[in-house]
Amino acid sequence: MTTPAQAVGNEIIGACHPRENGDPVQLGARDSRFRGNDTPLDGYQTVATAGGAPFWASAIARIPLSLFAAAPPKKDVPAEYKWNLADIYPTEGAWESSLKATAEDIKAIAGLQTTATLSGKELYNALEKISSTSKEVSRLYSYPKLSYDLDTNNSASKALYERADKLRNDLIAATSFLDPAILEIPDETLTQYKAEEPRLSTVYGHMLDNILRMRPHTLSSQEEKIVADLQSMGDAGYKVYDVYNTAVMPHSTVKLSNGEEVKLTDSAYTNVRALPNREDRRLVFEKFWGDYARDQKLYAETLNQTI
Repeated sequence: MTTPAQAVGNEIIGACHPRENGDPVQLGARDSRFRGNDTPLDGYQTVATAGGAPFWASAIARIPLSLFAAAPPKKDVPAEYKWNLADIYPTEGAWESSLKATAEDIKAIAGLQTTATLSGKELYNALEKISSTSKEVSRLYSYPKLSYDLDTNNSASKALYERADKLRNDLIAATSFLDPAILEIPDETLTQYKAEEPRLSTVYGHMLDNILRMRPHTLSSQEEKIVADLQSMGDAGYKVYDVYNTAVMPHSTVKLSNGEEVKLTDSAYTNVRALPNREDRRLVFEKFWGDYARDQKLYAETLNQTI
């Protein structure tokens, strides 16, 4: 089944890169023109349609704006268009088990502060423990975050997300001793550690080089711990913005020159801000950013409290 996004992609490719006989190029794996960040691949930046217009003007004009006009409620979106969270954990129970075990691993990491730099082997083992735990925390965080992103009004997903976020902050605090501890190792001793345990160079050499490079900007272990403990407070502003923008903020609906109406959510704005009609672009720009200007006091106070 072709998804709406794929249909749009095929429409763009067919419009912006016709064959010499006028037939559109079929979109295949090798024909993908854009990276994940929508940056044109080398060699395709200057493609233009007949008549000299930029390729995107013709392509955008052919996209049915009804795709963006009225998205269905997220609970009604077909399962094939949602994240398959079972690829991360098969069940919520498996997630809970991993969360409990990883919380214990984080406690163990905090206890490495007095032993991590005693020898090359101890340092390597500490880095391995931190690395494996960090990977599991990323999985634990992604599972509820992706579910929460599907529907920020879902209180159950939000509860899991907050627990995972706390675990992430716990890991940051538990590992805050590491950089200052490594910087306290004399250069000749660190060289000896690398000779004793070659994997410090082959696996963690780049990481160690970066820690040494950041010496002028690294605080003491006690000060780094304070900064780490404040991590959740620093995230508060973004979380308020995220919930308000996706679940609460009223988005304007505009009527374009062709008679179609588009609700200016973030995703819709991304697609209609490059319409070929200048007055449509002006209308879309002013209405979309006007919504943010309307709530500027809220955003300003959120920023103020974060600072």
